[in-house]
Order: sequence, then C-alpha cells, then structure tokens
Amino acid sequence: MNLAARRCLVHPDREAAARCPSCHQYYCRECVVEHESRFLCAACLQKSIAAGTKRSALRFDWLSPLRLLLGFAGAYLSFYVIERILLLIPVNVYNGTWF
Repeated sequence: MNLAARRCLVHPDREAAARCPSCHQYYCRECVVEHESRFLCAACLQKSIAAGTKRSALRFDWLSPLRLLLGFAGAYLSFYVIERILLLIPVNVYNGTWF
C-alpha cells in the first residue's frame, strides 16, 4: 500500500509521512523525529535513548587513566630534558662575564 494512503496512528485525520523502523507503525510529520538519520516515533525514540544511556553507563574507558599517566610522564620527561640542556650552559653566560 502507498505511504500517502496510510494514516497516522496518533492522528487518524492526517496522512502518514513516515514509518517508524522500530515499531513499523505509520506516523504524520508531527509524530516522528529524526534521530541518527532515522525517523522514529516518540516511544521508540525514548526506548533508544534509554538503551543508549544504559550502555554508556556500564562501559568504562580503561584507556583514560593510562592516557593521564602517559601525559604526566611525557611532561616530566620534557621538563627533565629542558633542565639538562639548561644545565649545560656555562655559568659565565648567566653572570654576563662571558665576553
């Protein structure tokens, strides 16, 4: 059956504009929302968002502490090398008696 011949599930007096890919029901333009390049109805959108927050809450990024430690180690090593280079400069340069 043609999409234009279908009616909205919530508003039967309006023709359907999209079909929800999750629940397979037809809805008008006011009843669907574009989410992640798909048109979802309000109920399926709420389920999708709830499922997404549960997945992200359970997932722990183990690389974050490692990146933090590597950042501190890199900064420490950089400052250590700069300190060693500055210590190689003779004291006469600092005193101004080099000339």
